[in-house]
Amino acid sequence: MDKFQSLSTNRLLFDLASRLGSLEGYLYAEQKVDKSYLPNWIDNIDHEFKSLSAEVRNEIQSDYLALLKSGICSTRLTATRIQIRQNSTR
Repeated sequence: MDKFQSLSTNRLLFDLASRLGSLEGYLYAEQKVDKSYLPNWIDNIDHEFKSLSAEVRNEIQSDYLALLKSGICSTRLTATRIQIRQNSTR
């Protein structure tokens, strides 16, 4: 069983929000960013988002994608990764 499936919705939302906040804070110090960590970090965040119920995902999807895009764009990762994520959340 996926460890995220056993957590409550409130816990999943808290974990997702804290990881997104951490990513945003990490990216704020752009000169010190080790970009090699980011693809895996973003993949983990995306996995957590997908662990939420469809109802919750639909409610927060636009904000989630906006944060994800800003994180990906600020690190100059390819636009393809953004498109893949948008398609995977539908």
